[in-house]
Amino acid sequence: MAQMMGQALNCLRCQQPLESRGVLQFRVGGATGLGGMLLGSLNQLGETRLPLEVRVCPGCGHVELFRA
Repeated sequence: MAQMMGQALNCLRCQQPLESRGVLQFRVGGATGLGGMLLGSLNQLGETRLPLEVRVCPGCGHVELFRA
């Protein structure tokens, strides 16, 4: 999916070119609920990071995420 970076893509709704806002690291995994609260910062050890490129339409504000 890294080949999506830099590629021109149009908005699915209004067909304007999407603008890249860069790559964000989304944290996924780890314990949730009471278990996550009790673990505190140790809970972060079970998390992984998912890099996603964020693209925004300047016309309608639609946001799309792509695996980076």
